[in-house]
Amino acid sequence: MSKAEKVLAYIRQNGSISMQKVMEIGNYRSRTGARKLIDKMINADFIEKTGEGNKTIYKIKE
Repeated sequence: MSKAEKVLAYIRQNGSISMQKVMEIGNYRSRTGARKLIDKMINADFIEKTGEGNKTIYKIKE
């Protein structure tokens, strides 16, 4: 299962995901790798960003 698939599976179970959780699931040491994954998923229209700053979460795009 790819990191993107793990992120999508987590969102399906929990409704949304935070950057911190993306870092945990993907075993990223820095936010940069997690950010690149999230950006790719947003650009591919899999997920969307909601909120700002510490309250930013990502949900499956409807």
